[in-house]
Amino acid sequence: MEAKIENRELDPQQSLKLITSIINESRKTLEKNAGTPMILWGTLTLITSLVIWWLWSGTGNPQWNLLWLAMGVVGYPMNYFWMRKHSVGARTWLDSVLGYVWTLFGVFSIVLAVLCFLWVLMPMVALVMLLLGFATALTGVLTKSWLIICAGTVTALVGVPLSFTLAPYDMILLFAGAALITLILPGVVMNVNSKRR
Repeated sequence: MEAKIENRELDPQQSLKLITSIINESRKTLEKNAGTPMILWGTLTLITSLVIWWLWSGTGNPQWNLLWLAMGVVGYPMNYFWMRKHSVGARTWLDSVLGYVWTLFGVFSIVLAVLCFLWVLMPMVALVMLLLGFATALTGVLTKSWLIICAGTVTALVGVPLSFTLAPYDMILLFAGAALITLILPGVVMNVNSKRR
């Protein structure tokens, strides 16, 4: 009986192959549709931006910015149910860190929006563009994607100066462009790359 057990044991080379295979399969599973949350939030931001811009520029009423709250009301449940449906088990360190990065981006953006609403002391759009560019570039660094690093960098370097030159309602179009550059396009690229692997 002892001889049978020894025959079933893997030698070091077989063990290494098995471990490598398991790690590669786990990585493929985690990467599959990893860009979908970026596409979801990017699409919601793009649509919300365009609706707010259209209503604000047509009526001259900046209170249409309250529709940003609707984006969260719609987006968080959609994101929650998508994550629940496509959950693959254990979260990796990278999943957790990226979750913290984007959660902090959301919290800081909301706090800045409230502060700018109460005391118009800060250029909110410039600050949010800077935060968005930084969060996106950091995501690119963590995922080792030059496309995402460049998208975040371009968003910050172009979006911040533009926010000081545009009419208030036209600044909303910056969010639409940023959503396309920092979220939708990288999300599509991530999903396409994961299917090729």
